[in-house]
Amino acid sequence: MSLSRFIFTLGVVLVFGGCTVLKENFGKQEEDTPTLLRKFESEVELTRAWSRKIGRSNRRKEVKVVPAVQGSRVYAASVDGRVTALNSADGERIWTLDVSEYYNKKDFEAPGWFADGNDQEIISGGVSVLGDLVVVATSVGEIVAINEEDGTLKWRVSIGSEAVVPPQLNAELVVVQAIDGKVTALKREEGDKKWTYANSVPSLTMRGTSTPILFENLAMTGYANGHVVVLTLTQGYPVIDLRIAIPEGKSDLDRIVDVDGKMALVGDKLYAVSYQGNLVGIDLPGQAVAWSHKASSVEGLAAGFGQLYMVHEDGRISAHDMDDGAETWVVDGLRYRGLNAPSTISSYLVMGDQDGWIHLLAQSDGRFVGRKRLRRFSAKAIRSEIVVDADRVYVMDTGGRLTAYDIR
Repeated sequence: MSLSRFIFTLGVVLVFGGCTVLKENFGKQEEDTPTLLRKFESEVELTRAWSRKIGRSNRRKEVKVVPAVQGSRVYAASVDGRVTALNSADGERIWTLDVSEYYNKKDFEAPGWFADGNDQEIISGGVSVLGDLVVVATSVGEIVAINEEDGTLKWRVSIGSEAVVPPQLNAELVVVQAIDGKVTALKREEGDKKWTYANSVPSLTMRGTSTPILFENLAMTGYANGHVVVLTLTQGYPVIDLRIAIPEGKSDLDRIVDVDGKMALVGDKLYAVSYQGNLVGIDLPGQAVAWSHKASSVEGLAAGFGQLYMVHEDGRISAHDMDDGAETWVVDGLRYRGLNAPSTISSYLVMGDQDGWIHLLAQSDGRFVGRKRLRRFSAKAIRSEIVVDADRVYVMDTGGRLTAYDIR
C-alpha cells in the first residue's frame, strides 16, 4: 500500500492506491460562517447519565469512531487503539483491549499520514458488535476481531487498505468496505477471506466510503463513482448495479459524486444520496430507481414516520416523503455547523455539530425541541453518528469521550 502527500490547488489531498482522495472539507468557503444558534422553547430534556474517557483525541476529520450497543453493554473505541466495553447503565468499564500492542512504529512508516512521533492513530473505523464478536478497523488496513465476553483477541486479518467505516456483521460474515473501493467478506469465526468485490474508483474522490447494509443474503453499498451496488453474501456477485448520480462540470472537483453517506433500508426500498448528485429511492425487487431528486450530502440519511431525513452539504436539514421523495419540510437554522449524520429516536431527529452541541428536532415538522452541549468550556466536535438505544443516546466526541444522555 503506497501513500504520499502532495499539494493540490484547493487543499491537501492524499494519493492512495492510484486514486486521489480529498483529506479535508474542500467545499467550505470563507463566507460559510456557522449559523448562530437561536433560542427556542424546549419540549424535551437531554439528561446526562454518565460520561467516560475512552482514549486520545481524534484529529482526523474523516475518522468517525462510532460506538455500538448490544444488550446491557456499549462498546467504544479511540483512535489510539483502545477498545472498551462498558455497562450501559452506569458506564463502568467491563474490559479494555489496547490493539496498539499488536503494532510497532514500523507498521506506520509507509502510511506516514497516521504517525506523529509515538502518537499513532490506529483505529480508523468504528465499532460493530453482533453476538460474541466485536470488530474494528485499523489504519494499516486490518480488521481486528475481539471476543465480546472478555475482550481477548480472536483474530487479525489484513484487507489491504484502510477502512474508515465500521465493519458490518451477520451470523457468518464480517463485511467491510475500504477506501480503495473494495468490499471484502471475511468468515467471522477465523477471519478467512470469503470474497472481495472491486469497483472502479475515480481519479479524485472524497476520503470516505459508504457503510454496507447487510440484509438476508445481500450486502448493499455505495461507491465513489455514483453507483449503488447490491452484492450476494454467498459469492460477492453484483445482482444490482445502479448509477444514482452522473458527474457534471469541467473540473475533477465538480465531477465528484461519491455515495459516502448513510443509506436507509425500509422494507424492500433502499434510499441513498450522493455528493453533488441525487437523493434516490430504489425498488429492490424491481432493481430500478423508483424516484430521484437533485441533492448533495456526504452524511446521508435517517428514516422514520414514512419520511427520510437528510443533512445537506451546507447543513440544511430536510424531510422527504419515502414514496416519491417530495420535500415535506426544511430547516436552515444549523447551516455550516458541521453536522454529523442524523439518527431517529422516538418522534425526534438527533444530530451533533462541530461545537459539541446535540440538537433534537421534531420529525413531524422540523421544529427544534431540545438542545444540549457536551461540556460548556471544553466541548469537542461530534463527528461520529449518535447511537440510539430506546430513550438513550450515546455520543462519541473528538476528545475521545463517550457520553450517555437520556431523553425525557
